[in-house]
Amino acid sequence: MEPVLETRGLRFEYGRGTPFAHMALDGVDLRIYEGEFIGLIGHTGSGKSTLIQHFNGLLSPTGGQIFFKGQDIHADKFDLRGLRFQVGLVFQYPEYQLFEETVYADIAFGPKNIGLSEDEIRSRVLEAAAFVGLPESILNESPFDLSGGQKRRVAIAGVLAMRPQVLILDEPTAGLDPGGSRQILEEIRAYREQTGSTVILVSHNMEDIASIATRLIVLNEAKIAFDGTPEEVFSHPDELVAMGLDVPQVTRVFMKLRELGIELDTSVYTVGYAVKLVQKLLAKEAPHA
Repeated sequence: MEPVLETRGLRFEYGRGTPFAHMALDGVDLRIYEGEFIGLIGHTGSGKSTLIQHFNGLLSPTGGQIFFKGQDIHADKFDLRGLRFQVGLVFQYPEYQLFEETVYADIAFGPKNIGLSEDEIRSRVLEAAAFVGLPESILNESPFDLSGGQKRRVAIAGVLAMRPQVLILDEPTAGLDPGGSRQILEEIRAYREQTGSTVILVSHNMEDIASIATRLIVLNEAKIAFDGTPEEVFSHPDELVAMGLDVPQVTRVFMKLRELGIELDTSVYTVGYAVKLVQKLLAKEAPHA
C-alpha cells in the first residue's frame, strides 16, 4: 500500500552556514498511511513542529525528500498550494490566527480560497462546526467574543472545512482545562472515525496520546527513537523518561511496583489495561482450593 505521506532521509538545519546552526531533523525516514491515527511525541526541541511543517511544504528540507501520495512535493510543477488544502495543519494556539468578523467567515475562509460555490461553502461550514461541537447559533457572532475553548474549535473547524486527507494538530489541547481537552480529543477521534482521514496529533500529554493514538512516533535529538503501537512504545518507559519525556501515570505506578520487586508488565499505558494485569496477577497469586 502506498503511503499518503513519506519522508526519505529528511534533514533540516536551522541557521545553516552560521555559528548558530542547529540540526532539527537528521535523516528521518517515515511512512504514514491512509486512516492512521498517529501520536507524535518528543521533548521540546526534538523536531516535532519542524517535521510537521515539512508535510505540507511550509518548510523546505536541507536534505532528503517528502512525498505526498507518491509525488515529491518539491518537484517542478508540483502544486504546493493545492497540497495545503489536502494536508491541513492546525498550529498550537490557533485561536490567535482568527481574524474574520464572524465565526462563519473564519471557518469559510479555506473553502472560499479553494474556489467552491457559496452553497458548498455553507455546507462545509455547517459540517465542520458540527464536528467540533459549535452550535449554528454562534456562526454569526464575532470569534473574539467566544471563550478560549470555543475559539480553539473555530480554528480547528476552519481546517476541517477544507476536508483535508491528512489532519495535523500541534498541541490542540494546550492551555485548556481537563474538561475542554477531553471534549476536543473526542471530537478529533469522532472526526477521524467518520471520515477515515489520517490524523497526526502532536502532544506533550502522554495520557492524551495513550488514550487516542493507534501508532506513536517518538522523536529524540532530531531522529526517530521509537515507532510502533502505544503498547510497543510504552514498553520502553525507562528510555522514554531518560529522553526527558513523561509517561502515563499508570505506567509510572507499574514502574514503581517493579522497583519494589513485583513482576508486572510496565508497557501498561491505560487504566483499563492495568486493571486486567492486576486481576491476572491476583488470580495467579490466590491460593487454590
